[in-house]
Amino acid sequence: MRDLLLLFPNVVLWVNGHTHRNTVRPYGRATGSAIAGGFWEINTAAHIDWPQQARVVELVDNGDGTLSVFGTLIDHAAPLSYGRGTPDSPLELASLSRELGANDWQNDFSNPHEDGRRGAVEDRNVELRVLAPFKLARR
Repeated sequence: MRDLLLLFPNVVLWVNGHTHRNTVRPYGRATGSAIAGGFWEINTAAHIDWPQQARVVELVDNGDGTLSVFGTLIDHAAPLSYGRGTPDSPLELASLSRELGANDWQNDFSNPHEDGRRGAVEDRNVELRVLAPFKLARR
């Protein structure tokens, strides 16, 4: 997929959620390539995985021939515990989901630079700069 996307100079970002871990990776074209630049990959963990965060992605023209990609992780508003019995509201259901995600036996906290599936700090709230692939119109 990386090699295919590098063929297209208008690709500046690949957003996915395949690996169940928050990660950010740059992909640049080879030195001397006919096309300069590259793109960023932003991977956001699935909502079933702790900490059940979503990511807001914004693309901003910096006005200097570059773009900034802002990625901001957000939490849902469910309480930490859904209570007892059957969840009776969307918030209680989200709370139950949060409890189940936190108790996932597959969480790996062995890397001191990462917090389980939240990923490393540099993979969470980010500003990623990339060359603008074409001249952007001014209004």
